Amino acid sequence: MLGSLTMVLTPRQKEELNKAIADYLQSSGFSATLEAFKNDASLPEETDKKYSGLLEKKWISVIRLQKKVMELESKLAEAEKEVHFGGTRAGNNT
Repeated sequence: MLGSLTMVLTPRQKEELNKAIADYLQSSGFSATLEAFKNDASLPEETDKKYSGLLEKKWISVIRLQKKVMELESKLAEAEKEVHFGGTRAGNNT
């Protein structure tokens, strides 16, 4: 489903993503990959400390939000079933 979507980052978002990736590569000890990435992405030698741990934080947020979306989709499907079959929700005695 997501493969068919085209997502375009703004230049600023792309720069921030590249810096966060560089920080991740550095903190994970991927020094050869980091140097190649910095060269390909035209990044400076030193990356601002504000990007430290940013990729991991965003990844955790994405996982948490995916879980929340799945919970809400499940609740929606349940509510749609109740509407379709004319049922009432628990606690609704009207």
